[in-house]
Amino acid sequence: MRDRVQRGLLCASLILVAAMLSPVAGASQADDAAAVRDFKLNTDYLHRWMAVKRNAADQGVRMRLFKMHDGKMTAVGGNSLNAMSAHLDAEPGVHAILAEHDMSARGFILGSFALMSARLALIPHAEGSNVNPDNVAFVKAHKDEIDRFIRQNLQAHANTR
Repeated sequence: MRDRVQRGLLCASLILVAAMLSPVAGASQADDAAAVRDFKLNTDYLHRWMAVKRNAADQGVRMRLFKMHDGKMTAVGGNSLNAMSAHLDAEPGVHAILAEHDMSARGFILGSFALMSARLALIPHAEGSNVNPDNVAFVKAHKDEIDRFIRQNLQAHANTR
């Protein structure tokens, strides 16, 4: 199961990297990467993020950030944080769930990317040079809780397929 969690994290993180490195108009690519790097994870955010994910799953609300199109993974709504945030916020039920936990679509996306990037940085031989070291330390300190949640989330998704 541990390998499955690491594979899931690796896949999510690779998707994140691909999305952040995709061509984006203007300076938004660098700005988006900096926003993820500068996002500060903490216990309050982590628990709100987990609650959002649980509530969405319980209510059957999809909080999908990526989709397959012509065999390629693409960001839903566009390849910028602003476009992804607008798209996610417009999805049925998402805004209400986020608001219930005092979170915006942008904050959810930034935190998700920061969390997955920091978790990936803990995997041996993973590239993590552009990850906020404070977030890596935070994730390392909460690794068991995060991994347990990810395992439960993966299992719940596997049971609904």
